[in-house]
Amino acid sequence: TPTPAESEARMGDAMEGSWEHFISLKLPGEGVAMGRPRFNRYTGGARLPTKTRRYLQLVSEIAEKASWGLDVPIARDTPVRVTITAVYKRPQTKFRKKDPAGRMMKTTKSDLDNLIKSVNDGLDCLWTDDAQVTEIRASKWLGAIKGERKDKTSELPFVRVDVEVWHAAS
Repeated sequence: TPTPAESEARMGDAMEGSWEHFISLKLPGEGVAMGRPRFNRYTGGARLPTKTRRYLQLVSEIAEKASWGLDVPIARDTPVRVTITAVYKRPQTKFRKKDPAGRMMKTTKSDLDNLIKSVNDGLDCLWTDDAQVTEIRASKWLGAIKGERKDKTSELPFVRVDVEVWHAAS
């Protein structure tokens, strides 16, 4: 089985070109994972939880404002790479001396795959079709300690999203 680096090198041989930065967004607050839709048995309709709907709207509004003046939506035949970095508030139990002062990987809820879904659904205004997203890189972290440990304050939560588009060599 090839390593990711070998796969990427092999893919680079097949496709001449490079990834180019398209847009970067910094979404305030903690990321909200995509919630399960709730179904109404009388009307047959489905509805997303309020928290999810509000987050999708926030992501969409920020993306629309940030992309003003850019050529959006991205053309249908253009591959897109999305990088998501979510930083959450550090819980009070993670300020011990044995815990690192920098960011720590977050291994508790919410699920990273559901965060990816909500962010990508909110970014729909940037591309023509979800199928254009050919590569996703995502991570979730607990914020770094700010100041003294005894103050128990950490980096403010946010979600950073970087979108790149593939430009084939001419």
